[in-house]
Amino acid sequence: MMLFGLLIFACSEKETTTSGLVVSTESLDFGEQPIYTQETQTFTITSQEPSDVSILSLTLTGVGTDDWEVERGDDTELSMGELLEIDVTFKPQELNTTTPELQIRTTLESQDKIYIALSGTGTESIDDSDEDGYSPADGDCDDNDASRYPNAEEICDGKDNNCDEIIPEDEVDADVDGYRLCADDCDDNDYQVYPGAEEICDQKDSDCDGFMPDNEDFDGDGYPLCDGDCEDEDPTIWPDNPEICDGIDNNCSGGVDDIDEDGDGYSPCLINGDCDDNDPTAYPIVLDLSADPDGDGSLDAPYDTLEMALNNLDPVCRTIVMMPGTYNINLEWNDGFVAFNGGGAGPEEVILESGGRIADLSSGGSIRFSNLTIQNGQGSGDGGAVRVQGGSLTLEQVHLYNNHAVGDGGAVSISDGSLTLHNAIFDSNSSEDDGGAISMLSGILIDHGSHYLSNTGTRGGAILLDVSDAQITGAQFTSNVASSTGGAIALSAGTLLQAQQSVFSSNTSTEKGGAIFIGNHAQQDSYIRNNIFQGNITSQKGGALAFSGAISSMMVANNTFVDNQSAQQGAAIFGEATDSTGLYIWSNIFFANDGNYALYLMDESIASIGYNSAFLTTSVVPWYFDVNGDAGENREEDPNFINFSNDGDPTNDDFSLSIGSPMINAGPSNGDPLFYSTWEDLDGTANDRGHLGGQGAAQ
Repeated sequence: MMLFGLLIFACSEKETTTSGLVVSTESLDFGEQPIYTQETQTFTITSQEPSDVSILSLTLTGVGTDDWEVERGDDTELSMGELLEIDVTFKPQELNTTTPELQIRTTLESQDKIYIALSGTGTESIDDSDEDGYSPADGDCDDNDASRYPNAEEICDGKDNNCDEIIPEDEVDADVDGYRLCADDCDDNDYQVYPGAEEICDQKDSDCDGFMPDNEDFDGDGYPLCDGDCEDEDPTIWPDNPEICDGIDNNCSGGVDDIDEDGDGYSPCLINGDCDDNDPTAYPIVLDLSADPDGDGSLDAPYDTLEMALNNLDPVCRTIVMMPGTYNINLEWNDGFVAFNGGGAGPEEVILESGGRIADLSSGGSIRFSNLTIQNGQGSGDGGAVRVQGGSLTLEQVHLYNNHAVGDGGAVSISDGSLTLHNAIFDSNSSEDDGGAISMLSGILIDHGSHYLSNTGTRGGAILLDVSDAQITGAQFTSNVASSTGGAIALSAGTLLQAQQSVFSSNTSTEKGGAIFIGNHAQQDSYIRNNIFQGNITSQKGGALAFSGAISSMMVANNTFVDNQSAQQGAAIFGEATDSTGLYIWSNIFFANDGNYALYLMDESIASIGYNSAFLTTSVVPWYFDVNGDAGENREEDPNFINFSNDGDPTNDDFSLSIGSPMINAGPSNGDPLFYSTWEDLDGTANDRGHLGGQGAAQ
């Protein structure tokens, strides 16, 4: 940076003179200066000319000018006797010597150019940038790394930590595998050998754990990993093992369930599979709306209409594989069995919809839908998407969405028929009457692992069971709403209800039974066991369960009731059935339920109440029931769950029992009552209270 003032003396021959302009020096030598610091020296120019002399410019020339700065005053004219001070600053940035010149131009003809020789040497910095106590001037060999300074301890990082210009041999990563000898690389000349490396069949200890497993048979199936065992921790998998339908590559062929004994191109294991793998003429028909109209129903030439597919069903398989797409279907069926299998990777790729119902089944008809979506069905009576009157319906991995019925069963209605479910999803279905998702009248329901979400109905936000049997295992009922009873399920005069290993959360009813309402039930083989009831709400009685009618008879055992709410009695359970002598409520946990008593039974409703635990009920007193029904061992105590977040989100909670929980081994012993006599846990220990105890717990 240069500022104008007045300069020194001018002489094209680089000499000092006693006339004209007088310069105080011909050169400035700054000697050694640590880099990133600076030093300033000053020299003067004095005018002895009778007339004014102007200083035109100051220019640094030569090599290394970036390390120098010149400053002068603002007065660019010197009169006789006037003096100008010029500051020269040396601020080296690198370790070297620079010798530029300062050229001064003036208006004096005899001294139009004056030169000042500059010299300076940049030396090691005295700054301690990494704050390790040493600067480069002190011998720090890397002032940007606090682990490197004179006499530092050598650590295993591949660096010269003590600045002696030597990197220890065990810190050199000779094979460039990212590991050094000092970091447990057991062979620094082999890039495939280092700690944590994948063991490969090379007769080496690839992962440096001191053990070479190449010839070890870890699962004892007779084949080590290096003899072709593709999973040496599973004794059911080895080369040449017979392939079975289990979702596993049993024979290490690289394919899963790739069985095709008759060579027709279909495996019997797949959802779209061969129904008879010994008959090369028996296999599914393929339907693709985008196919050519002259197809033969094969994979290579599918039929292009449902009518063609149905008219040409294979007499053995009677299965139609529907390739991805949207199908508008209104099917009436009573001609035996037929299966519709979605041919996509998931249910969302094959969609069935209709301006009315998708399917009507009558006596003699049986349909199985698999791996597809049924949506937007509109039923003018019962059954928004599918109505069954005397037939049977199976839904496997089917998503039923936004179907609506003016009558019962927003998605499905069953009358004198059966419904079998495997991992189905009922989402946002609605009925103007009962059963937001399903209505059952004199039917049989078997459900394994389905999810009921945001369905709405009058009785039974998700399911209405009217004089029907139901076996429900591993299901989820979430945010279903009933404008009358049973936010998730309403049962009226049911013959059998067995619900276990399921989760009922955030279901709502305007009347009794935020999750389940049971009226007039007299089947002692029925049970509600090993379920979680959380966050269910009723505007009346029974935040989770309500028993009503003339009779209630069943076992309610090993359930966990958390954060259920009722505006009136029974934050978790309410009972008012006149004859409740066959109703047993045993070995349950009631935690943080909000209402008048967690468990409330009307005086005339005398049931057997035993081995239950309650804690943090808002009414303080956890239960109210006739003393004649007290089977003993009902306690008020903290169950010590692993985690209860209390944030309204069940996915954040873990209702497993902590070590030392008073619920462990605190349930009933085997023997009573006779119709439900085995109470021990699956591991043979005494019954734990709550949903993880007893014989019905999920394995």
